[in-house]
Parts: sequence; structure tokens; C-alpha cells
Amino acid sequence: VENRINDLVCDRGVDLVVMSSHGRSGIRRWLMGGVATGVLQVVNCPVLIIHPQPDEPVAEPRFKKLLVTLDGSEFSERVLPYAKSSAVFDSEIILLRIPEVPEAEMYGAVLDEIQELRKIAEAEARDYLECVASELGKDGIPTQIRVAGSRPAQTIISVAKEEQVDLIMMATHGRGGLQRLFVGSVADRVVHRSTQPVFLVPISERRNNSPY
Repeated sequence: VENRINDLVCDRGVDLVVMSSHGRSGIRRWLMGGVATGVLQVVNCPVLIIHPQPDEPVAEPRFKKLLVTLDGSEFSERVLPYAKSSAVFDSEIILLRIPEVPEAEMYGAVLDEIQELRKIAEAEARDYLECVASELGKDGIPTQIRVAGSRPAQTIISVAKEEQVDLIMMATHGRGGLQRLFVGSVADRVVHRSTQPVFLVPISERRNNSPY
């Protein structure tokens, strides 16, 4: 199925693929069956996945508050041009970065050392997000920054719920190494567990090298 979708995307010059997380059976067959994951692996355009709730009326789409997840890499920043286009909806953007150093509570004997490293990582993350927010501000887009968590998918979903965002935006690949933030596995978890729509920007050149 994903190859047929990709053929159509290429033939018609499609700019955005919109998919539902529910199939004809009323369960998440598209996602659980791997179709959405397969589409993300083959298409070169963004994919918007929505999560209609069974037995609930379809609400009018809102894009007033967006959660944009970044990890400091050029790859993750490729979501920013799409986030900037939200200006036509008078959207507010929340920039989220998860520090590369885990929270100190996850450690025991080296707690003090980890706390210090965590403070440094949080400060670096804030400096980075403030720079991005400044650029968005030049386009007149209201922007907040959030530095939180250590488990990427869990943190993204938690912040999205806490802030009651209308859309989560992220790239499917991010920084390399052990602290990969936006590899397919993280994107998959966010898509599967989130109740908000998820806008994903596939990074095609990383596919051949990524073990994910």
C-alpha cells in the first residue's frame, strides 16, 4: 500500500499526505499494521496523521497552538519552515527540546555529577531554543520555549497534553549517536500514543545510514 501511495505522491507532485489512524474496522489498523510507518519510510513529503475518536463528532481543525520538537540538529530544524507557515492561522508555537543528559533521578551513586551535567545541558538547550524563538519572532509568530524530560516520546506526549496543543510537529530523524531524538521509533511512539494530530517531516538522506 505504501508504495502505491508513494507512486501517487511522485506522479501528482503531492505536497502533503494526510492519513487517519483509524481504518474501516474502527481500530488503528493503518498504524498498527505498519502502513503509516511504511509511508514515512518511502515518501519525501510531509505526512499529517490525525486521530479521529470513535463515536465522537468530527471537530473543526484548530491550529492555534503547535508543539514543535527540536534536538539542535539541522535535520530536526527542517520542520521549522512548515511551522512558520502557521502564521496564517495566528498560531502560537511551543518549542520543545529534551536535554541530552538524562534527569539526575535516574542515577544513584553519581547523582551530584549528573545534576551538574544536567544543568549545563538544560542551559545549552534554552540558549538554542531562545535563538530559534527569536527568529520566529521576526516573522511575528508568538513563541514559548520548553526544556524538559529525558525520555523523548514520553516527554513529547506529556508536554502536548499539558499544553493542550492542537498539533505536534517533528522530523522523523534527528541527531545521531546514542541520544537520537527523532528516529523512527520515537516518531512511531508519538504517533501511536498521542491523541493530537502529528505532522511529520521525513528526512530521506538519513534512511540508508540509520539502523532504525
